[in-house]
Amino acid sequence: MNYNIDTGAIESMISLPICQRVVNCDVSEDVTVPDGFPEVRRVLALKENILSPAKFVGARSVDFSGAVDYTLIYVGADGKLCSAPFSAEYSFSLPIENADKIDINEGVSVLCALSGENMSVRISTPKRLQIRSGIRASVICFGRAVCSEDLRGIEDPSTLERLQLEGECAKIVCEGSDIVTLSDEYILSEGSRIIYSDALSSISDSRIDGEVVRVSGEVTVRLIVENGDRIEKVIRKIPFEAETDLEELDIGEENIFCRASGTVNELDVTVEDNRALIEAGLVIEVCVAQNKNITYTRDIYSTKQSSVCEYKTSALPIALINKNANLTQSERVTASDVGFPDGADIVDVWGTAICEEGKLENGRYVLRGKTKYKFICKRNGEFSSCEAEVPFKYEADSGEREIENLCVKVSVMGARARKEGEDLFVEGELALSLAVFGAARIDMLSCASFGEEYRDEKNQFVVCFRSDAESTFDLAKRYHVSCDAISTENESCNFVILER
Repeated sequence: MNYNIDTGAIESMISLPICQRVVNCDVSEDVTVPDGFPEVRRVLALKENILSPAKFVGARSVDFSGAVDYTLIYVGADGKLCSAPFSAEYSFSLPIENADKIDINEGVSVLCALSGENMSVRISTPKRLQIRSGIRASVICFGRAVCSEDLRGIEDPSTLERLQLEGECAKIVCEGSDIVTLSDEYILSEGSRIIYSDALSSISDSRIDGEVVRVSGEVTVRLIVENGDRIEKVIRKIPFEAETDLEELDIGEENIFCRASGTVNELDVTVEDNRALIEAGLVIEVCVAQNKNITYTRDIYSTKQSSVCEYKTSALPIALINKNANLTQSERVTASDVGFPDGADIVDVWGTAICEEGKLENGRYVLRGKTKYKFICKRNGEFSSCEAEVPFKYEADSGEREIENLCVKVSVMGARARKEGEDLFVEGELALSLAVFGAARIDMLSCASFGEEYRDEKNQFVVCFRSDAESTFDLAKRYHVSCDAISTENESCNFVILER
């Protein structure tokens, strides 16, 4: 807390939510199949990797801009399974709420979870395509605000009496790392061809070390390789360690939560002498939240001046969950219901997931969403595709506060599937990066206007009846005396307080 010697006001810094939205952004791009890639006979699937956006915080809005890397999986003119890369740009802007209350110079923390949906491809010619897709962005932004008493007309700050209470508020800091470069290689069989590749990251540990957050995990690279008539899936796991600098957060205190997420912004797979050379560029984003005790002014008066007070209710953020977690998903679907061809073999399967809601249920935080599994199938030499959507449910820590907002990134790290009879059994390892917040609603002083000088009678003796709702502070404010003056422990007290 800071004390303004001129006005007598007490100031403190708090966090305020300034943007809490789920927004859908449409991406549309007309593309041409690059030279050297086969013509498109039939589209099977469109995979997308939404790269981490650049974020710009202005006076009235938060602007996001980035790119999407697409991999088109299709059947070429010769009937083989092929792929081609494309990219497109996206951008969106969100308004800042409470813009007049925060100090941008104190920093704004931005949490953003991006996921793709509603992808479609239209073939104009065998070399010209129209790509349409949607980006679902779950965004939470927190700003730092000066919580200050607005005192008007006070002549002598030493005559002020305050009712100060304690509350709780989260301090939230988010930072991103530089690109972490990773490399690996895999020996291919003679005559093998890599059809396509993709990569995802998972976090195994994030911990605070002084003013640095140290993050470790692994990047899982998948290579879909054709060798003669066989198509196999090669999995390469590349471990990593990274660190991100943060401002000091009073690390010695309790109630600190740390979580991290990673995005593979670059993936390059080249083949030299039957060796697949893998280069991946990883961007780490960390969020540290610390629930801290704050002291605020609930009420105020002067022992020498009359006053009129105004009050406000503020919803201060409280970190409920801020961590990384894992969930194993196992579901069964009827093959015919999702369009899986009878008698077909599974060539590849992958998944994407979205967390749609979070609630407090029976004393536990429960997150729900959906996972879409995409299948590439082959029957009698012909390729086809289908998808199955299944729900997921994650039960997190126990708690008491209701969830106000959440930003959850979900990656499906290991998707597997098998067909038994009429059923498809799908499994996935879901890596969750959780940021879930509640709110502490407190009533505090907004402003106080001080007027005429209060003249009390010397040596007057006061007998008052206190109601159940009145505190000692209420009585002291009514009679313009200090709380000590009417304390029952004060032997020279001129007040007799009777309970009704």
